[in-house]
Amino acid sequence: MKRSISILLVLGMALSLTACGQKAVSSPAPKDITRGLLNQSDEELASEDVYKDMKVSYGFRSVSPTRKTVEYDTVQNILLALKTGKIDYMYMPITAARYAIAQDKSLHVLLYPIYIYRFRMAVKKENTALCEKLDNALEALKQDGTVDQLIQTYITDMSTEAVPLPVFDGAETITVATTGDYPPMDYISADGSPAGFNVALLAALARQLQVNIKIVPCETNARLNLLQSGRADAVFWICDGATYGEDYEFKTVNATHPYYAVYDSIVYKDADVKDILNSVGWLD
Repeated sequence: MKRSISILLVLGMALSLTACGQKAVSSPAPKDITRGLLNQSDEELASEDVYKDMKVSYGFRSVSPTRKTVEYDTVQNILLALKTGKIDYMYMPITAARYAIAQDKSLHVLLYPIYIYRFRMAVKKENTALCEKLDNALEALKQDGTVDQLIQTYITDMSTEAVPLPVFDGAETITVATTGDYPPMDYISADGSPAGFNVALLAALARQLQVNIKIVPCETNARLNLLQSGRADAVFWICDGATYGEDYEFKTVNATHPYYAVYDSIVYKDADVKDILNSVGWLD
């Protein structure tokens, strides 16, 4: 393929070299390097203890002491910081990374298969009935192939086709907050309307449950406030699969089982790949 995009399977490389008892690359002295992270709730972020355990199991050393972290409120702000040289790299689900580099050929991606993002829906902790309703509907959509079809259309093929939400007269209305910040999962289309995989999934959920769904915009770090204040009945919830298994019970929300899971990745522009690998502990 005549594309400048390359996905490096760095974990496989690191594991194979460790297994052979060899050091493929001897890295120079660590350089200052800055990563950008999305400002999420504590429960969505990966457990450092779990991450350290995995690094010990795989034989990786500790992360570079020179690595710095800057948090941002939106994915788009992290991308802007990356493109303007304010950070050296960022983490994204590999599907979102593919979308980003399709829009900007100057970006590159490394597959980072230590983490698995699990996508769920979440409601207030005490709203067990709604959580069960959403969970059962999502499971039905997975079983009948709807979720797989939507993944193919909106994630793999990156379709921008608009999906109107169905309207059922007199039916219950469920308000769902979306960030519109995570294409191709969800984003704001050129005409200002919500679009992407999650919006198509909401339309399918509405038909499955015979309910009306109202979408309200919000920033990533405001989702819990919207739930707790009652301004939203449900939100989309992304968490690290290494820390939180499919049946994990969250402390602050009641969450469905995952409806989609994908590996993490590292997106970078001008940084040296060796410096990035050194900063995450993959070079010795």
